Order: sequence, then structure tokens, then C-alpha cells
Amino acid sequence: MLWTFAHGKWIIPIASWTAPILMLYFVRNSKLSYGPILTAVAIAAATYPSFKGVIPLDGIGFPMFCLGFGIFITIPMLLDRWISSKLKGFIATLAFPSAYVAFEFAATAFSPFGSWGSWAYTQYENLALMQLARFTGLWGITFLMMWGASTALWIWENRGQIQGIKKGLIIYPLTLLIVFFSGSAQLVALRPDSPTIRIASMSLHDMDGFKRRASLAVRGMLDEEELSVFRTDSIRNQNNLLERTRLEARAGAKIVVWAESNAPVLESDMPDFIERAGAVAKEEGIYLLAGVGEVKSSAQARDEIKQLTFDPDGNLVDTYLKTIQVPGWEAATFASGDGIHVVDTEYGRLGIAICFDADHPALIREAGKLGVDMMLVPSNEWAELDPLHTHMAAVRAIENGFSLLRHTSGAYSLAVDAQGRELGGMHHATSTDRTLVVQMNQQGLGGSLYVRFGDWFAFSSIVLFLLLIAASFRKNQNL
Repeated sequence: MLWTFAHGKWIIPIASWTAPILMLYFVRNSKLSYGPILTAVAIAAATYPSFKGVIPLDGIGFPMFCLGFGIFITIPMLLDRWISSKLKGFIATLAFPSAYVAFEFAATAFSPFGSWGSWAYTQYENLALMQLARFTGLWGITFLMMWGASTALWIWENRGQIQGIKKGLIIYPLTLLIVFFSGSAQLVALRPDSPTIRIASMSLHDMDGFKRRASLAVRGMLDEEELSVFRTDSIRNQNNLLERTRLEARAGAKIVVWAESNAPVLESDMPDFIERAGAVAKEEGIYLLAGVGEVKSSAQARDEIKQLTFDPDGNLVDTYLKTIQVPGWEAATFASGDGIHVVDTEYGRLGIAICFDADHPALIREAGKLGVDMMLVPSNEWAELDPLHTHMAAVRAIENGFSLLRHTSGAYSLAVDAQGRELGGMHHATSTDRTLVVQMNQQGLGGSLYVRFGDWFAFSSIVLFLLLIAASFRKNQNL
């Protein structure tokens, strides 16, 4: 039961610290003939309700995902059981966190789902702890949490040897204290104080019916009459967004962002749309980032999810195609882009990514290396992801030292500063106008250790894990 609230859509942060302790204890003390199987099944059963609706899999696919996740979590625990049986002393507590980080990093690097499932995301609201991401990325936070589990278990197993556990009673709490104190100090000393700019982001008022029709359009399943209706609906929605853009500009917004694909446009209508959007940007003197889903005329051509950036002179200065598509229908239907784009403005350097792109830390780190000040991540998803997916994206701001705005049609929109503080938020289900207006710092913190050296902590954990395995073999030979 505790595991259900340790991860997924009902996160209770303290449960994310305590659940691994109990599971690790069971794996270490149960029989190998049934313990690991029960552990994997228990984790899968707890994962089912907490990720139901979050992961877009139907039929047998979702239960299989849950079982796979259960097996994935169980393997590092089994490796910890073996290593801790060979190595004695406090050094053995490093086996589980290093193994877990190694597996989590491998999943992020090689899985098409990116960083989904990282344990670090469970602590998003603990800003003092999350500042560790500026140095280690997600991996340091995950390591610290899993080290807490193995340390607690080590102390319990050696509770009768007071002198022997003194080291553990000092080293881990001291490490935790340093991390929290350092994070708290950063929140005070490095608080962003550069001038701010007013940014407005928006999505359509009613997406549901139009989404269904747009989905059929990109599949090429509309006849001529239905396509004509789709064109009429598209133009009406474009006009709605353009008119609201004018209103926000006249209220003081210097940058206006539309949510992902909120303006589906037929390929034949694209020149007219570009002309009209550019005219609004020029007349209002703003930067407009229009979220477009371009439906190609040819059935053989891939459609495109893209963000068109217009400058205050009305020029189309950048076209960004979504770099990483969601596995499944989206990946099979839409073209992929060539990586992060940046746009230099008088207000600072803007970075552009779209929705699922932000689930891949290595991709967004490219924006950090390019010195982005404000990262704009228009998105489009479903209610069950509120607020989990948006919080995941917000961690990219802390890692890279820039402000971040993620406007999400269908779920939770959020703007944060470079340390993860919320500047403004909007729930799609409860908002009446589907518009978020925030003041964002024009200059990022830049230059984080993570930006400079990337996944150094993850690689260090892998090396540590391999050294512990080698030491275990040596110990076994000596016995």
C-alpha cells in the first residue's frame, strides 16, 4: 500500500523515502525461491493504481508495463542482497544506491520514455533538496534517497552493536544535513534578481471535440466534406488564439506562447496562417510562439508538431519541430526535429522545446549549454498527468539554471524560476480562460555543474557499483 503513494500520481514524499526500506528488507530476508517474485508482483500491483491513466497503454499493455516496472525495481535490490552478503561494514550500504542509479540512468539513456520513473521527481516540492540537481542532475537525489534506505536497514541489522553503527549514524545524517543546508543557502544566495518580463501563454477553450477531429485529420481519415469542416474549425480556432494574443499584448505581454499543436493547419493553408500570425506579432510588437500541428497534403508525408516564432517585425525567425515524439502513434505519425532551438531577443535568450522533449534531460541540457535564459515548453496532454508531468519538466529549470514556462492544454500549466520556485500555475480543468500570465526573469543563473559536466554523478555511481561487485568477488574468493 505504501508503494502506491511513493510514486505516480498520488505522491506523498515521505512515502518515497520509507517504501524502499520495507521492500529492501523483504528482499534481503525472504527466500530466493519466492522473495524476488513476490516483490516484483507487489510493486506491480501498487504501481497499477498510481499510474493508471498516466501511461497511455490499453489492454494487456498496461499490466505488462507495471510488471516490467516491478522487475526493474527488484533487480537492484537483488544485487544489493548479494553484495551486502559479501561485504561487511558501512561500505555495503553503497551497493543499493549505486545499483539503483546505474539502472535508472540506463533506463533514461536507452528507453524511449526518457526519465519517466526517476525516483528524484517524487521530491519536486522539496526545493532545498532539489537544488542538488544543479550539481548531479536527477542522479544525486535518487542516490541519496536509496542510500537512506540501505543505511536505515544496515543500522537495524546491526542494532545490537552500538560501536559498530556509529559510522552510519554520523556519515549519512551529516551528508543529508550538508545537502539540505547547501540547498537552503543557494535558495537565499542565488535567488534570481534580474529584471522580469511579462509572458502570456494560452490554449483553446474547448479542446476535446476539436482534438478528435484533428486526430482523424492527421490519420488521413476525413473525406472532402469533413476536411472542409476541419478547415473551418481550424481557422476559427486560429482566429480565437490570434485575438486573445492581441488582448494579452495590449495588457503588457512581450512574449505570447500557444500550447502544443493548438492551431492545427492544413499544409495548403500554411502560407496564409504565417501571414496572419506575423501581422499580429508586428502590429502588437511582440514575440509570438504559435503552436502548430501541420497536416500534410500527402498521405506519405509525416505531419509536423512545431512551434513557429515570430519577432516584433512580423518575421518568422524560427521553426522548431518537436525533437522526440511519444512512442506509439505519435512517433509513427509525426516528423522529428533536429534538437533544441534558441532565439535571441532583447529580453534574453529563449529556448524552445515541446512537451515530451522535456522528459529527456540530456536534450534539454543542450539549452543550458547554449546559455538559455528562459525555456518555453508548450505542451498538450490529458488530465491524469496533472501535475506530475509538468513537475518533471520543471526540474529541467533547476538542472540548467534557467526560468521555464510549460503551458499545457488539458492538464497543468506552470512557470518556475531557475531554482524551481513557482511563478504561476493554471489547472486546465478549473481555469475559465485557459490563459496563464507570469513575470519571468530575463537572465538565467547559468553555468551549473550539471550543464558543464553532464551525467558525471551517474557514471561515478556505475563505477562505484562495479568496484563493489569486484570487491564482493574478491571477498568470496578469500572466504
